Amino acid sequence: MYLESTLFVLAPDTQGASPTETRSSAFRIVIAQIAILADFPERGMFDGSQTAPPMRVLSIQQPYAQLVVRGVKRLEVRTWATDFRGRIAIHASAAVPSHDIERESKTNRELGECFAEQGWEHREDLKRLPRSAIIGTVELTGVHLGRDVHAQKTDQFAWNSFSDLLELATRDPLTGHLHPLRTSTRPLPVTTPMDEYVWAFVRPVEIEPITDVTGKLNLWTLPDDLSRQVAEGEARSMIGEWDPPPVDRAKRKKSMAAWRLLWTSMLEREVDRMEENFQLNRELGRLQFPDRDFEDAYLMAMLHYARDRGVDLLDENNRAPFPVDPHIRRLFDGREAVPEREFDVAVRRYIRDEAARMREEKWVRERRPRLVAMLAALRKEAEKRPALAADIEVTMEIAIRGLAEAQDENDLEYELPTEKKTDQFGVERMPDF
Repeated sequence: MYLESTLFVLAPDTQGASPTETRSSAFRIVIAQIAILADFPERGMFDGSQTAPPMRVLSIQQPYAQLVVRGVKRLEVRTWATDFRGRIAIHASAAVPSHDIERESKTNRELGECFAEQGWEHREDLKRLPRSAIIGTVELTGVHLGRDVHAQKTDQFAWNSFSDLLELATRDPLTGHLHPLRTSTRPLPVTTPMDEYVWAFVRPVEIEPITDVTGKLNLWTLPDDLSRQVAEGEARSMIGEWDPPPVDRAKRKKSMAAWRLLWTSMLEREVDRMEENFQLNRELGRLQFPDRDFEDAYLMAMLHYARDRGVDLLDENNRAPFPVDPHIRRLFDGREAVPEREFDVAVRRYIRDEAARMREEKWVRERRPRLVAMLAALRKEAEKRPALAADIEVTMEIAIRGLAEAQDENDLEYELPTEKKTDQFGVERMPDF
């Protein structure tokens, strides 16, 4: 009864779906809830009353609310404290991002870089973010007075006593021990006034926005129906049924270029250019085609492509931007022209990936009939000697492994074992390697 009521709560909208589809969707959500329970045990599973545990909510203005649920902003400064610890929802308030926020992004290097990495260059980008909506959840692990934080005299995100104080680390659910919080996301530093409180967030989950939700002051509680929607949203995000919209790569590149122009010195930009050239040259070396004839043919094709478009690759002193044909602009984020080496790297990478894909398809075409034929032969042999049937699975596994290793070595001529062998007593046994 407990599981049935849980399924009903987690998958209420199943009208028109087949029983199999309904059970499958509900089962996935339950699995996600189990995963959430493992990561966030204080959330708990739903009970038989068909209501989610009440969830506390904190309203934050955009774009900071978005940065919190994306794990970029891990600290929030408030004039008040709370004794609550655990999972809370993040509500993006109705306030439109102000001109002051845009101006601050132009005068604060870290904030400007953070916005640029999200592809936010102008206030219009910030105004497109969801507002009056629940957009995710985080775990509130610590709230401490600013002067206590300053007393630590250490970096906010290093593994140190401050991390212990605010529990910015990962706590093992079995042992209770703290481990350094590892993430690929660069955290946004914040200013911590002495007489205000620092809230620490970990383990964010961005969810599909639940819109038309009016915010409140302080830490408030969601109604039961919204608590259920948030729990469902967490589950769907964790099993990949809903993914946050990806950052626009072209906008991010443009925003980062504008940020570098504003914040990096001439020497830093020169170092960046040298590092980019080094990385391109190193990748070009790795992308050289092993077949010398193909490499020569490729270089000749590049030379003709360039000359047909008015670029002389042999003239080192007159290198114009390399034009990109419309049918391959998708490789370059839609740009019409790029530096010559960037063009070379991207085309070589595309050829390499396409060759690998075609090779894989050929292997599938070659491999499947051979394995089917082998399985048929093994079963036919087992009909004569039933004792051999137990070895079929192992023999097929060995054959598949051998084919995979042969594929890694690009050996299409690999032969499956077919000859009959006998054991020490002269009894025929399954072929092996």
